[in-house]
Amino acid sequence: MERAPRLGEVLADNYRLVREIGRGAMGAVYLAEDLALERQVAIKVLLPEHAVHPGQAALFRREARLLAAVRHENVVHVHTLGEHRSVPYMVMEYIVGPTLASYLVQAVRVHDAIPLDLAVSLALQLCRAVQVVHAAGIIHRDIKPANVMVAPGPRAILMDFGLAKSTDSRGSGTHIIGTPDYLAPEQIRQRPRTPEEARRCDVYALGMSIYELIAGKLPFPSGEVADVLRKHQEEDPMPPSVFRPDLPEVFDKAILKAVARDPNARFQTCDELMASLIAAHRKTLRRPPQRVLVADEDPLVLDQLRMCVEAAAPDADVVMVTDGDQVLEEAQRQPLGLIIMDLALPRLNGVEVCATLRGNDSTGDVPIVVLSQRSTRGDRALLRQLGVRAVVQKSLGLDGLTSIVRAVISERPL
Repeated sequence: MERAPRLGEVLADNYRLVREIGRGAMGAVYLAEDLALERQVAIKVLLPEHAVHPGQAALFRREARLLAAVRHENVVHVHTLGEHRSVPYMVMEYIVGPTLASYLVQAVRVHDAIPLDLAVSLALQLCRAVQVVHAAGIIHRDIKPANVMVAPGPRAILMDFGLAKSTDSRGSGTHIIGTPDYLAPEQIRQRPRTPEEARRCDVYALGMSIYELIAGKLPFPSGEVADVLRKHQEEDPMPPSVFRPDLPEVFDKAILKAVARDPNARFQTCDELMASLIAAHRKTLRRPPQRVLVADEDPLVLDQLRMCVEAAAPDADVVMVTDGDQVLEEAQRQPLGLIIMDLALPRLNGVEVCATLRGNDSTGDVPIVVLSQRSTRGDRALLRQLGVRAVVQKSLGLDGLTSIVRAVISERPL
């Protein structure tokens, strides 16, 4: 039997293993250094005792290929698939952060529950992740907080496709696939036969994950496996507001429909669940949904800014532009609740844009946050005179910027 790779070993002349960061029944995950691109990556390696079985090695390679077919900010990215001494491995993006399961435990310990805006933001991100996976013809079959990472932003990232299958696959197997706490009743009975039925099982698991995320606990707490499976099949969950008294009851209808025992009474797609959560959240707001404009010529920065806004205000309508002229055009087209822009925008820079906005009655009071790589003392003084709420260094990070956005949108002092 081939041995497992050792720490310090270099795979494919490029990936140096730094330390082990996770281990499951089938594989181990290592933090590694990509020597060519000078970045950190995660490498999942099939354990040697499983690699000798052609069927298990084939399943591992299939997981990598399924993941590689999806490119989305809320789904882990696979860079490449390789083999080291007959042991297959896949190279993935390295995500700094805890699992959603750990994140929930910490939130419940400190605050009793995750703040509702943040919980809804993470729930919507999970909906988008599962929807894009389904659109790619993949059924995950093991959606749960332990298989979701929380990266800075915070950004929810769906992981671990070891049990996933393509909708082109035939047969359902002879045993239950998944984790008992999140299994749909028909999945327990091994009933899914069509891709539509299988997707509805994923919707149920997603609904249970969102129930736990928002309520702070599962409706059927872990106990004897047989008892948990029986409850999924025979009992209706309590409304999540029972466990979280500050939760507006409008969320109960959306979440309970996601975990309906009858698959025909359940949301049929993740898009339907996402729309229902957004509608529930908007009903709880004391203000109309915000229209937030973000401006930067770098598309990667724009995506990061959008994630910050969505984490701080899940109901926000985010508009993205790349230069100063477009900022002014959008500001005149419809009212804005917040503008976040780079100081060094093309065409018109941030100072010029702010001066123009402040000189117009319709935009004179719009809150503005300016991002700067390197701003002079004179720039900062002039921006303060123009009523800019904050001048933020781009190096602040996603969590810090999200906190600022949340404070501005909720009209709290910075």
